[in-house]
Amino acid sequence: MTPINIKENNQAYKLLGGNYPNKVLDEDPFEIYHQDVIYFLNKLSKELLKNNQLLTNLKEFRGFGFWIRKANLLKLKTSRRDINFRVGRGVTLHIAPSNIAANILYTFAFGILSGCPSIIRISQKNTEDITSVLNLINEIMKLKEFKKLSKKYSFISYSHESDISSNLSSKVDARIIWGGNKTIQLFKSIKTCSHCIDLVFPDKVSSSILSLDWLINSEKVELQKKADLYARDIGLFSQMACSSPSTLILLKESKIKNENLLLEFFRKCDSSLSNKEWLNESHSYSNFQSSVEISMQFPNLNCFFKGKNLSVFEANKNQFKDFKNFKPKDCCLFIFEVDSINEIINFLPRNNQTIVCIGLKEDIKEKLAKKAMLCGTNRLVNPGNALNMDIFWDGYDIVTFLSKFISLN
Repeated sequence: MTPINIKENNQAYKLLGGNYPNKVLDEDPFEIYHQDVIYFLNKLSKELLKNNQLLTNLKEFRGFGFWIRKANLLKLKTSRRDINFRVGRGVTLHIAPSNIAANILYTFAFGILSGCPSIIRISQKNTEDITSVLNLINEIMKLKEFKKLSKKYSFISYSHESDISSNLSSKVDARIIWGGNKTIQLFKSIKTCSHCIDLVFPDKVSSSILSLDWLINSEKVELQKKADLYARDIGLFSQMACSSPSTLILLKESKIKNENLLLEFFRKCDSSLSNKEWLNESHSYSNFQSSVEISMQFPNLNCFFKGKNLSVFEANKNQFKDFKNFKPKDCCLFIFEVDSINEIINFLPRNNQTIVCIGLKEDIKEKLAKKAMLCGTNRLVNPGNALNMDIFWDGYDIVTFLSKFISLN
């Protein structure tokens, strides 16, 4: 559909897809993982993944297309034991993230999988990136089997200064607020109805840990594989995603250290980035600019490695406090050594979301998980998985949060 400019009660917004928001407000919730929702998302997956032209321009949507496949959604559905006793909490307002356009689609999917009629507010700077996918959604929703579902969502865009957020917030049953601390505080100041609940995603940072023992003992093939996967974690969104690591903690389990192997690991990461089709053509220049900014702001840090697309700065543990609140971008990393798992905990910020574990043994990873989750961390993942969105995010089971349980006694 062509975006429609609408003005109601002196409030202007643009309808990008779906139903009118005031009509979505009148829609009833429905069961979680409804068969129509799964059928629709699976059809969207097929259409999205075969659209080579769209994916060439918007490669980040490929992961979403894989995630909404029927097989994955049925796996999530069948893993629950309360499927017949949960329905959506009610109409949900989504303040979609603006840093990564694909996450607009994830929050939409989270809403309807949770049985919630959903109004998704899209930042005006994202409308160009998302329009082609919204058109695809709108075309699928024209099919008669999706007549009911097509009434239960609305994609809209309006300016920050608009009173629409206040108006909608006063009427919805739940809100999902992406976009960081400032956005969350803004929406917390808005009056809501008494039963409205908020699911918020504040500013987060992420870390990674590399076992130096693994680095010394790993085969070349394994080293290349891990370097290639880690390059995806730090490069796909130029570290704009909260789950993309900005620090690499070197776990020194023995007295042996081989700087040449560490340099080789970074060389492989850098080479892998150069071969990624999704890497922006100007990325090497952006990386250079960002590395210069870091060198100027932290002149005491040593530039351990400078490649075409990757810059690595070495610090000692005492310098961590200087850069712990600094979030690098464009594939720049801070590295430093620790001697034990217990010591790692001291270098995980309270708002740390994800830890990418490179070469850690399973027992060490489990020990780290038990300690890290008490300090705020929500995810431990293997290389290559840092950016994989899921229904479990930031410590929430989103479907459980956005639905209500009907008890029978």
